[in-house]
Amino acid sequence: MPQFPYIIAITGTNEGNWVKATNRTTGDTLTTYTDSSSQAVLDLANMDNDYTNSDVIEIKEVGLVNGETTTTVDTDVGVGTVTMSSTSSSSEGFSIWN
Repeated sequence: MPQFPYIIAITGTNEGNWVKATNRTTGDTLTTYTDSSSQAVLDLANMDNDYTNSDVIEIKEVGLVNGETTTTVDTDVGVGTVTMSSTSSSSEGFSIWN
């Protein structure tokens, strides 16, 4: 059965940064880049496995300025929004691949 869309709207710290979302329950990931307005959009329905209500989604942003945060799926709301905050100005030890 196809999954309903669940959009996560992300306000990043810089344009052109990598953004990776990982579902901590299933381990599935999605990646994209922030646009010229430092915005990115991901749809959890595009993950290989279905998301469920209350799954925790970890979001990392890697670029000139790095950040990470989490959001929890709330199917009653149907959309998630996150604003990244800077956690490091150095990419050393901070990777989108882990």
